[in-house]
Amino acid sequence: MASSTFNPHPPPPKPSSTHFPKTPHLLAPTLQTPPKTLTQQDPKLIITGGATLSGHVPISGSKNSALPILAATLCCSGQTKLKNVPNLSDTRSMLSILGSLGAEVEVFGDDVVVSTDGVRSVEPCEGEIGKIRGGFLVIGPLLGRFGEAVVGLPGGCDIGARPVDLHIRGLRALGASVECRDGKVIAHASNGKGLVGGRFRLDYPSVGATETLMMAACAGTDKLLIKGRRKLHDSEYSIIPDRIEAGTFMLAAAITRSCITMSPIVPSHLSCLINKLLHQFSAVPAKSRDGLHGFDVRTSPFPGFPTDLQPQTMALLTTCQGLSVVEESVFENRMNHVTEMQKFGPRIQVCGSTALVFGKDSGRLYGSRVAASDLRGGVSLVLAGLAAQGTTEVNGIAHVDRGYENFEMKLRLLGADVKRLTIPP
Repeated sequence: MASSTFNPHPPPPKPSSTHFPKTPHLLAPTLQTPPKTLTQQDPKLIITGGATLSGHVPISGSKNSALPILAATLCCSGQTKLKNVPNLSDTRSMLSILGSLGAEVEVFGDDVVVSTDGVRSVEPCEGEIGKIRGGFLVIGPLLGRFGEAVVGLPGGCDIGARPVDLHIRGLRALGASVECRDGKVIAHASNGKGLVGGRFRLDYPSVGATETLMMAACAGTDKLLIKGRRKLHDSEYSIIPDRIEAGTFMLAAAITRSCITMSPIVPSHLSCLINKLLHQFSAVPAKSRDGLHGFDVRTSPFPGFPTDLQPQTMALLTTCQGLSVVEESVFENRMNHVTEMQKFGPRIQVCGSTALVFGKDSGRLYGSRVAASDLRGGVSLVLAGLAAQGTTEVNGIAHVDRGYENFEMKLRLLGADVKRLTIPP
């Protein structure tokens, strides 16, 4: 793991040393207190823009890694110990899903121990599955280990069509009989014994479908050859740092023209963003706060530019000089945040999946009242608020809580003027 310093204006000042306390996790097995949702409370962030950030921020474990790995514990008998699991509403929902199947879950800080010997059900809690996209991933290990599964269709952010047809076709290639009925995917091994080896080509490099098929085959290049085993053993694994959180804080430093440090990170996981920022900002004089020029972005699957960083990058581009072109090639509704972003005052034109960002030539950002409608779009509004003049109110922060652990606390440690308000239902 590496520690990274991001500063659009070198040389950086020496960062202050800060200690970030972890918030204790909730114990999942009781299933008595479900994670709070937008229907139970309506948290908001109040941001006074213009503060310069400094100091060190700890990067949490990756949500997008933790969710499939938590699902993969169902492949194994015995206990699996996972380290560096982020405390998020999405991970708590996944722990509840495992508990609804009969797994025993213990949480110690950011360590999670899952024992699956007590799993007696192949149908997880439909309410929890409906909260997160990643909940659907349990269909693979349930089919692979028990030969059957009944899983409700997934929830998650409304950022475009994310059908499960690739998952279903792949499972059929492994010998499963699959049908969709009453909002559920019902699957069982056609031979009545278990899944069999097969060949399947993904029409699109779907991360979720790949994870589902790997777990169904009980195993992982663009080609996967998996030799299944009758039984997988218990294990211990540490969740990788969240590259999207790290990238978000890099962009927070850039949009506020600040210097911060962060760790742990894996630089190769963020090379696309790092190269963009270094190329554009390395020639900017240290004393020039207004000389940053925009750049073009086109999202694509890894190792391309992450779609999960597109909205945050657009927020940065509204503060840069010149015209920038942002193309979204992964999710067709990933531009939903633009309407709210425009309330800060920038000129942004959207045509289909392409946005033209006219940058600070169209004026500076001013504080506004906005609402998050999804996870990454919501955090882009927070970044815009950090750079805006005046006060910004970002509603719907429960969306952001799905993917960022103690987000506003980390921002405050860096010097941002941010506070959370919760309005009772």
